[in-house]
Amino acid sequence: MDADELIMSKLYVGNLPTDVNEGTLRQLFQEHSLSCTTILVKRGGYAFVECTDQSTADRAIDKLNGAYIFYFVS
Repeated sequence: MDADELIMSKLYVGNLPTDVNEGTLRQLFQEHSLSCTTILVKRGGYAFVECTDQSTADRAIDKLNGAYIFYFVS
């Protein structure tokens, strides 16, 4: 596979608690066996997540759309 064939799928993840960080989102994706390469958390409660392919992005949408994130801040 050459560089022209490598296609990433980017997802917008919204309505996040403002203190969510990359580690929290990465753990959430890993708990659902979803492979993501880059997670960019932005101020204002949203993030962009790059998945390795469209199939993974579609599964992420199916599994996580409408999900709530519960975590403890230490």
